[in-house]
Amino acid sequence: MDSLTHVVLGGCLGQLALGKKVGRKAVIWGAIADTVPDLDVFAGFWSHSVDSLLIHRGITHSILFATIFPVIMGLLLSRWYKNDKVSWKSWAFLLALGTFSHIFIDSLTNYGTGLLEPFSTIRFSYTTIFIADPAFTVSMLLAFIVLVFKSPSLKIKNRFAKTALIISGIYLVGTFINRVHFEKYFNAQFAEQKIKIISQSPTPAPLNNILWGTVARTDSGYYSGFHSLFSKEANTTFHFIPANTVLGSSVQNNQDYKLLNRFAQGYACISLNKEAIPVFHDLRFGTATGWSDTIGGFNFNYPLIIDPKDSSHLANFNPWRSDWEGTRGLWDKILGN
Repeated sequence: MDSLTHVVLGGCLGQLALGKKVGRKAVIWGAIADTVPDLDVFAGFWSHSVDSLLIHRGITHSILFATIFPVIMGLLLSRWYKNDKVSWKSWAFLLALGTFSHIFIDSLTNYGTGLLEPFSTIRFSYTTIFIADPAFTVSMLLAFIVLVFKSPSLKIKNRFAKTALIISGIYLVGTFINRVHFEKYFNAQFAEQKIKIISQSPTPAPLNNILWGTVARTDSGYYSGFHSLFSKEANTTFHFIPANTVLGSSVQNNQDYKLLNRFAQGYACISLNKEAIPVFHDLRFGTATGWSDTIGGFNFNYPLIIDPKDSSHLANFNPWRSDWEGTRGLWDKILGN
């Protein structure tokens, strides 16, 4: 999830865990604990861009890290704040709420989370929510604003924190229900349209949980389509995206190319850009105009160019598309138009 969501979620959990004993320090350390796993993004400054894709949400998002960090930091905080007379176990519990809530929420987005690292490279991503969803965050944000002020009483702060977590929790349960609904809906659509698929990756569209899309894998490529809970049309039009894996034959033995495929978890295609350079696309992240009538530019683009300074690597490149082409049509699609 986005950093703001982690901060306010951790703050609310910290308030309920130790707010009675240490006041706003519980909110601050809860927010810090829920943010610490994402410090792995700084590794990208010193690592190859392909490696950084898998470093992020790797070891710092594992169950091992979420267990060890609270214990070590809990011991330190118990000594640092020894006048508060709070045991290291209580501090560790607060911090564990932050780290475990972080890796749990992240595993519900489509990026993938290395929960079992360093013992396994398997990425977990049971996608139910977009990486930034205002409806999930807003109640916790309002509560967090109350928690950071000194004047409200403990009773009021606890009530705000508890209410916010309940509201966001109910919303999160709703995202699971939506996931099941849309997965069944898309499967029925594929069957009705006589499209044989191997697997599919349903995911909510940006900033909401009403409009969902899917990428379905077949023997020769992928089918992509969107549907809203408010859609006026009963059926979905799917667009075919050829895999074109043959375009990557020149780098098929390259380690970075293998890592890109591992990262994409079976949902990748290759296209040629204007310069006739093969470009790798992770289809789980969709296209900039994927909810319109035609497939637009892919959101994940990595040119398959060998690094001229090191032939064992692909050239360093930022694969993420930064523009918001087609965003204006997103709202209409959410409403079912």
